[in-house]
Amino acid sequence: MPAEPEHERRSEARITPLQTLYGDYPEQRPYVRDIGLSGAYLVDSNPLFRGRIFQLRLWLDKRAPITVKVMVRRYDQAKGMSVEFLTMSEEDRRRLRAFLGAPAGAGRLPSL
Repeated sequence: MPAEPEHERRSEARITPLQTLYGDYPEQRPYVRDIGLSGAYLVDSNPLFRGRIFQLRLWLDKRAPITVKVMVRRYDQAKGMSVEFLTMSEEDRRRLRAFLGAPAGAGRLPSL
């Protein structure tokens, strides 16, 4: 049986940002291909392996990043990785929802 396409396995829809978004974590600065309430795809020529947990800063605007604890769920060697958002502050959750145009109660984003 063929594997289910990644976009059909997601619990939340993702959008392609209108402007280029960047994330950063130690010594890396990938750009965000798509993002949703529960995760994102990071284009990175040196992706981390599945199961890796790390702090990611996402620059939704120029004022300050949101910081989110993420886990790598899938990776494509030399292309990028899908990360699941695990926890973030209530303020960062509010900013992400506003950026995505999501209603206040939408999604499963546990706060710190």
